[in-house]
Amino acid sequence: MLLPKSLDRGHGLWVVATFLTVTLTLPSHAFALRTENSQSDKVKTGLEEALHSIPRPAVNAQKLSPAAGLEESSNQSVENRSNQFPFGASNGAALPQKLLRLRTSLGLTRQEVAHEVGVTKGTYGNWETGIWPPHPSRLRKLADFYAAVYRFDPQEIKRFLGMKEPVVVLAELRGQPLSEILRSLRESQWFRQKELASAVGVHKKRYGYWEEGQYSPRFSSLQRLADYYVDTQGFPREETNRLFGIPTPEEILGPLAANRRPLSDTLKILRSAYHIPQTEIFASRPG
Repeated sequence: MLLPKSLDRGHGLWVVATFLTVTLTLPSHAFALRTENSQSDKVKTGLEEALHSIPRPAVNAQKLSPAAGLEESSNQSVENRSNQFPFGASNGAALPQKLLRLRTSLGLTRQEVAHEVGVTKGTYGNWETGIWPPHPSRLRKLADFYAAVYRFDPQEIKRFLGMKEPVVVLAELRGQPLSEILRSLRESQWFRQKELASAVGVHKKRYGYWEEGQYSPRFSSLQRLADYYVDTQGFPREETNRLFGIPTPEEILGPLAANRRPLSDTLKILRSAYHIPQTEIFASRPG
């Protein structure tokens, strides 16, 4: 059906007006978009400059390869380490902040640190963001990595990451049952049962029985365990032995010398004082 001429003319004018409107407004919109993008780029550049201008702590640490660092750290005493740990205890900071601060100050990426600890980048990222905390054994491995590669004192790093001081642990555990002492002491120093069992020379299950209170360790095992904490974690020997119930020779021989007793009673007192079973004495006697 044909439309009236007036309607065709009006329709044509509307098409022309619409075309002119679109043609004239598109450059202005494009210019506004370019202006907005330019402003966004300026803001982004400003943020990047501000981030780069934030001062970082000066860490003058000589970096070694992990293999070389681990080999050297095993043969090098704490006093001979060349690099000073740049951070204090930072007791007010949370663990995620400490992990982030330690990594970024040394110029490491999350992927690099995660690879050394043996976890994925996402898992390590969850530690730094506080989604979930790392297992204590992972913290120990992380501290050993920084100590080996950057020649830091491993004990300083562990204290920085939240490990308790030996004197604090000993004071908290004083008067507790032996099974509780063994468990709490191990957890406070981020050890696994398998590690301590290997150091003492027993099976992991037997060490677990000690912490559960099902069995009591022999004196020789207690002495090796106390020596391990003293040698590796810097625990004071006298207080550690006292916590484990290991008497000094003076504490035993003094009363025995003052009160003369038959030889059989003296042997029994000595054996009981050092938690030595009769079977162990019989097995060690000559002939």
